Amino acid sequence: MARGMRNLAEEVRSVPTWWHSIDLGNGVVTPGHKSPELLNEEWQHLQIGDLSGKSVLDIGAWDGWFSFRAEQAGANRVIALDCRDGEARRGFDLAREALGSSVEYVVADFMTNDLAGLGEFDVVLFLGVLYHLREPVIGLERLARLTRRLALIETEAITVGGSPDASLCEFYPFGELYGDTTNWWAPTETALVGMCNLAGFAEMNVLVPPPDAPPGVVRHYRCIARANRG
Repeated sequence: MARGMRNLAEEVRSVPTWWHSIDLGNGVVTPGHKSPELLNEEWQHLQIGDLSGKSVLDIGAWDGWFSFRAEQAGANRVIALDCRDGEARRGFDLAREALGSSVEYVVADFMTNDLAGLGEFDVVLFLGVLYHLREPVIGLERLARLTRRLALIETEAITVGGSPDASLCEFYPFGELYGDTTNWWAPTETALVGMCNLAGFAEMNVLVPPPDAPPGVVRHYRCIARANRG
C-alpha cells in the first residue's frame, strides 16, 4: 500500500464513529455500522435508478454514503444535510476528500432551521429520519416543501396482525424502541400514507409491504415509500 493510502487508512481509524461503510478506493473501506452489502441492498430497494441531471437532497446524511452514491448515479447537485458539525462531521469531510466528491455538506437542524434558501430538489432522501421526529406530520410538511418531484421515505414501521388497514402510530416516550430515547414513532403503512397525503404529497407508492403477523400481534419492519409531489 502506498504511503498515501496508509495515511488514509490511519485517518479512517481515527474517526470515532462511522455509520456507513464507504469504499474510499485502493482497499480502504470505512468500518461502518452498516456493511457495504447492506447499504447496496438498501440502495436497490429504493429503486432510484439513473439520477443524471437531477438534484438530490440527503436529509440526515451522517457520513454521507447515500449522498456519494447519488452523485455516482449521475446527480449534478447533491446536498448532504445534517446537524453534526466540527469533530462529528470529520468522517464526511474525510470521505469527500478521498472520493474527490463535489457533494456539499450543509449544517442545519431539519426541523428548526429555515431551509427555504436551499430551494427544491428533484429527489429528496428521507431515510431513517421520520421516527426520530417528535412532530412527524410537521416534518413531512417540511419535507414536501423541499421536494420538487420525489421523496424517498424509509422508516421504522409496524403492522397489526388481522388489521391490515389500521391507521395508527405506536408511540415510545421512554426509549422503548431499541433502547434509543430519540426514537418516538412507528406508523402503520396506512398511517404513513395518510400523513404524507396530509403533508402535500399527491401520490404514494409503498415499495416494502408489511410482514405477515398473527391476529393482534404487532410486528416491526422497515417501510420504504416513494412520495410524489404530483
